Amino acid sequence: MSKLIKRILIAVGIFVLLGIAGVGSAYYYLNSSDMPYVIDFINTNPDKVSFVIQENGEEVISRSAEKPMPLASVFKIMVVIELARQVDGGRVDLNEEVPIEALNKYVLVDRENDNHDIWVESMDEDLTLEDIARGMITHSSNPNTDYLIDRLGLENINRTIKKMTKNHSEIYPIGPSELMYHYLTIKNDNAGKDEITHLIEKLSYEDYKSEVVDIDTLMKEGSYYPIDDYAPSYDEQKTLIQFIPTSTANEYIQLLSQLNSDEWSKQKEILFQLLSKNATGTPFDYVGGKNGETLNIINEAVFARDKEGNSKEIIFFAKDLTLSERMKLEKNIDEFIQKLLNDELELEYRPGSVING
Repeated sequence: MSKLIKRILIAVGIFVLLGIAGVGSAYYYLNSSDMPYVIDFINTNPDKVSFVIQENGEEVISRSAEKPMPLASVFKIMVVIELARQVDGGRVDLNEEVPIEALNKYVLVDRENDNHDIWVESMDEDLTLEDIARGMITHSSNPNTDYLIDRLGLENINRTIKKMTKNHSEIYPIGPSELMYHYLTIKNDNAGKDEITHLIEKLSYEDYKSEVVDIDTLMKEGSYYPIDDYAPSYDEQKTLIQFIPTSTANEYIQLLSQLNSDEWSKQKEILFQLLSKNATGTPFDYVGGKNGETLNIINEAVFARDKEGNSKEIIFFAKDLTLSERMKLEKNIDEFIQKLLNDELELEYRPGSVING
């Protein structure tokens, strides 16, 4: 999400809260450290949250774990898994050189201070496939993701998803999906925004994915309509969020548990390398995973392992968030995950609650 959008969201949120406690109180509320807020949110919002913790293969806490949830960028773990699979099979090489210009055609929507631009500025002109994969994970670069989808093959990734999971929807290219309003407006003789919204809301997931693939095909053929600096509006993004790929916390906890196991041989080394996070301040020698965020989603998928082979996996998926809920969770989720990794929270089942903090 761009800094511009974040500034707008903050401004709107503060305006809404003016009538409650004034500008100063609203700013303090939204920006203060408040890790117990995450605990309370999990305990009181079973319709919005899926949450699972597993230690050494044993479930510790589970909350709405079978509920299908929008993944946001967490699905990029599946792209990395397919990449590792193809490297292990000798089909691609992580050291393969890729000119940075090769990514330009995947930048379809310009965003102010976009994470992809920040990543590009931090890199040299000479890139490798590994660099691109790491940028997809560390900076959640969508152009990098779409490049890898092309390089690995969308059908191959979705085949691996189907093989490894039961309730994971198929993925599609991200950049073309952001052009859905633009595409359907022109396709329907410059119909109005309300009409296009109605058309989109009636689409099934498969039909939506098919439209995205059509846009992607037109882009590759060089026959897509002129974009003219188009970017989806806030309202358009809210409509498109309903078509984000979904899965369940249970599926992803099992997926991360597999990554933490000793079953993956060479693939595990690649996956640990690409998905690594900072393990400083935790009792683990390795911490990995991926987060995901949109206008109303905050997701975390984390797995960790120590030298003795002790493992922990954490899944936190939250959807349909109000502005203030999203901002509070974004502010405090990292501290919450850190305390879970450090066993600094007392976890127990009891009526009406899952966690004592």
